Formats: sequence, structure tokens, C-alpha cells
Amino acid sequence: MFSSSKKEQQGVKQAKLSTLIADNVRNAGDLEFSEGLRMDGQVTGNVTGRPGEETLLERCSS
Repeated sequence: MFSSSKKEQQGVKQAKLSTLIADNVRNAGDLEFSEGLRMDGQVTGNVTGRPGEETLLERCSS
């Protein structure tokens, strides 16, 4: 009647936000990150996730 095994969840795996660029930070140049990045500040350049890894970019605008 009831199964004790848990079904595997499907969908997007949630990455850990391990890096923060604060609102008052300005960066000129390319940026590569792993895991997750929350970007409140400004980056002038390319922002990319590390190749071969699942990454998450959260961009907050003011």
C-alpha cells in the first residue's frame, strides 16, 4: 500500500550561492565562477560559469 522508497526528484538541481558581488563593488575584467554567484554589483566584462560544472547566476538589479 505505501512504499518506503523515496522517488527521485527531477528538475533543476539547486546550486549553492557561494560567491557574492556586493552592490558597491565594480569589477573590470572577465569573471569565472563555480557553484553559484549572486551579483548585486557591476561587472564590465564576461561572466561565465566554470566549464563542466553546474552553475547558477543570480543577477539583482536596483
